[in-house]
Amino acid sequence: MSEATEAMYYARVVSCAVPESTTYDTDITVEVLGSAVGGSADSASQPASGQFTIHGYTAEGAGGPELTIGDEYVFFVAQNDMQMTPAQSVFPVDDETRERPASSANADGSMTLDVPLAQTLGIIEATDGTSPVTDEDVKRLERVTALTQDDTNGEPVVASAWWRAPGVDDENNPTPPQSTAISDLSPWDPGTYVLQAYCYGTGSYDMELTRDENDTQHYAVACSADEVAVTSVTIEVADGDEAAWVQFIPGEMTSAAAGFRVDKA
Repeated sequence: MSEATEAMYYARVVSCAVPESTTYDTDITVEVLGSAVGGSADSASQPASGQFTIHGYTAEGAGGPELTIGDEYVFFVAQNDMQMTPAQSVFPVDDETRERPASSANADGSMTLDVPLAQTLGIIEATDGTSPVTDEDVKRLERVTALTQDDTNGEPVVASAWWRAPGVDDENNPTPPQSTAISDLSPWDPGTYVLQAYCYGTGSYDMELTRDENDTQHYAVACSADEVAVTSVTIEVADGDEAAWVQFIPGEMTSAAAGFRVDKA
């Protein structure tokens, strides 16, 4: 999105016509389904309604996309003259987009939609980012949860699983992914333990492991969109009364199912 962009519209194309102006090649009449006004989704408005005309570029060689009447798109436009900024700033919206917003790219493939904007525009359900929205993400959380609860080799000492992603607040403003609650690991018997952290999606987590109340160590937990990524940490416990806890802080754009389990070695 260029700096000149002042508004984003999720809209259905009603008609296209050749304009009188020579600064753009197509008048695109759309029915508005949702909108976000401002240089970013930070100043999102409530979804709009009705029709208006976007000044765009659809001619061969203009750099813009081919539009189909009746189909839905996201348009980035300059608020003052409703002109597309730039010509490539159009994203098709279909069933795959509703399942995975990042599957929608502009004409030259340089930009894709993200979950917060899709939520703001009303393409997908708006949440606070603590519950998966798409079927794909639900399956990711189910897979991670199954790993944390697997008792094939015995039940874990402690285990937890969750979903985190950027969300929106009550005023429809984007919010970063939320940190997890603090999970107590103690009391535990002296011995060797293995903490396994799982992540299935995009982004990463900072795992903060605190022992003896003031000794905090940080571990990077990478995520994978193709399979569950695993990060293992060995913990030696000499004093069973030693206080210990763990917390996971997601990266700013993390969108992933994650979890952990602690087992005695």
